[in-house]
Amino acid sequence: MQYKVFISYTLRDKQISLTTLKQLKKSLSTMNEIITFIDILDNKNVVDPQKEVYKQIKEADTIWVINSKNLHESKWVTLELSKAKEFTKPIYYIALTDISNIIKTDNITEINTHIKRYLPLNKTLFRNLTPITNNQKECP
Repeated sequence: MQYKVFISYTLRDKQISLTTLKQLKKSLSTMNEIITFIDILDNKNVVDPQKEVYKQIKEADTIWVINSKNLHESKWVTLELSKAKEFTKPIYYIALTDISNIIKTDNITEINTHIKRYLPLNKTLFRNLTPITNNQKECP
């Protein structure tokens, strides 16, 4: 079974680079179970990029948020998470320190140790989100 993951991030604080996002996508694509959507890499040659982002969130099985320092200042991340809530998508976060571990592994079980169930990281950013319930899909 393939699992669709929408990855939300900000480059604003320079804690995540385009190169890192490319490495993350490449690493995850080696596992047949995971299909990722990363806006800056996958949202090209479309008429309405924002509409495509919303479509990808709606079609995703889960949302992974890369937890960087200025995440809460990104209006795009806020919009993406609002849409994820609207579509009742499970939201997980990935600590910056875990990105390199995810990139290095080809074991889906090990990836699970590096993603965390939604936690209120920042009350401003997550004030309109609710925690994941037990009846929602788990990450593979």
